[in-house]
Amino acid sequence: MPGGRRGRKSNFLLAVIVILSLPGAFAAERGPALVGEVPPQITPESLHCFWASRSKPYRTYRKEGVGAEVYARYDRLAYLFQELADKYGLRWDLAFLQMLGETGFLTYEGEVHREQNNVSGLGADGFWLREDGAAWLSGDRFGTLREGVEAFLQHLALWTGQDLPQEQLLSPHSRKNKTHIAAVRKAWRKLHPDEPFSVSDLGTLVQTYTGKLPSMIWADNPKYGSDIMANLKLVLAHHVARDMSSALLLRFYDRTNVTHMRSLRKKLADLQAQIKVFEDFHTNRVADYERTQREIREGGVANLRWHSNNLKRVRGDASKARPHDKKILEGQAKDIGNQLKTKEIHLRISGVGRSYAAWEAILAQNEKEFATFQKEFARGEFPVRVNAWGAITRNSVEAEIAKVEQELEECLAGTKAYDLVGGSPAMSRIDILELLKESGGACGGG
Repeated sequence: MPGGRRGRKSNFLLAVIVILSLPGAFAAERGPALVGEVPPQITPESLHCFWASRSKPYRTYRKEGVGAEVYARYDRLAYLFQELADKYGLRWDLAFLQMLGETGFLTYEGEVHREQNNVSGLGADGFWLREDGAAWLSGDRFGTLREGVEAFLQHLALWTGQDLPQEQLLSPHSRKNKTHIAAVRKAWRKLHPDEPFSVSDLGTLVQTYTGKLPSMIWADNPKYGSDIMANLKLVLAHHVARDMSSALLLRFYDRTNVTHMRSLRKKLADLQAQIKVFEDFHTNRVADYERTQREIREGGVANLRWHSNNLKRVRGDASKARPHDKKILEGQAKDIGNQLKTKEIHLRISGVGRSYAAWEAILAQNEKEFATFQKEFARGEFPVRVNAWGAITRNSVEAEIAKVEQELEECLAGTKAYDLVGGSPAMSRIDILELLKESGGACGGG
């Protein structure tokens, strides 16, 4: 491959600069967009070496010259992808890895044959056709490998939303399905109004037409995009393993991991402080309830005692009064007695005046509400304002604590994955150790 020792040395310096300059951001849930810049640490050479490390026949060809009629055409295939993908603004690294998946790492063991120059299975539908007494074939046929690569990239460009002229499309399959792809894209855009078309969208299903089965994006395989991302991870691991010592990569992982664990422990402490807020809130709520009920009961007893004593006093005065006054006092005593009996007597408690019956209703209502509160609080469902952002439940806090504790366990076990190299899939410490073992495979020349 071009570049030699100087190229590898410059790649090493670039990788070190990129890695050491990144803060160790976490990988996004969605994979990278298919339209965009390729990370600088990925080169056509690194993609070629990744494929060569997994193609024993190619390595044999490079070493012994055996199989040149088959494999010589692939010496600069990664560079061809770079050249042609740039015409459509596509990430040629993702397209190259997608091609490897479609062709079985260029083994062509499926229904599409090598001589068709079809690098992505365009037009292959499972119905194999016998052509001029040759082998059974399926899918589009192209005159050259270059034409087959560009046809694949054009089809991928359609899925990313590019409106290529019909007459420009090299693949009959692309020309036939251009309108359908646009319809599926429109339905997909409604679900993802603010997101670029990503490698994660390949292999997903979208409901395009009402009442009909969902349409698939590229392939009926929910793991299609994640398989491409897994291979991208391997490419980056090969690149890093060739150009950097394992100690440096692991040291960077450990430094990122320690920083993240520190932030997780701080978050855990904040969450545990929120649990203390819940406990304090419950203690205060119980105390307020008991105090309120006690004040009403004690105030009511004191008021009733006063009214009872007043009734005795009025009756005593009536027994001693002259006939005219006696009649008035007896009327007053009768009113007081009826009010006590019907609980309409006015009681003034903590500066608030209500009837005896109203205070009893308040006691019952307080008891009912408190019982509901106790049940909700015991289930962790009662919302409490623990910070300036609003009220939350104890269950949500405990769920977040469990999540943080689980993430801490992953950090300690080395299974927590970080995006250590910009634009790459996340890698865990275990991933790094495992991938570094196998990253010493020969590039196979070229």
